[in-house]
Amino acid sequence: RVYDGSLHSKGYLFDADGMSTIIIGSSNLTQSALLLNSEWNLMVKSYDHGSICDATHREFDRLWNAENTKPVSLD
Repeated sequence: RVYDGSLHSKGYLFDADGMSTIIIGSSNLTQSALLLNSEWNLMVKSYDHGSICDATHREFDRLWNAENTKPVSLD
């Protein structure tokens, strides 16, 4: 899906085995960003239903389901 609006945030959410890992920061997922650039990121790990993780998931879901978020297609 693609959010068609003003959004520059970068966040990565990973959920596995009852654990949530969230990384929020300035880096893109590129080789330069991850290996060369000076980037700032914050990583939060929590078991399911930690307050920060729940709030982040709610915000992600809000954007994912927003009216101006569109599915990606071959067109």
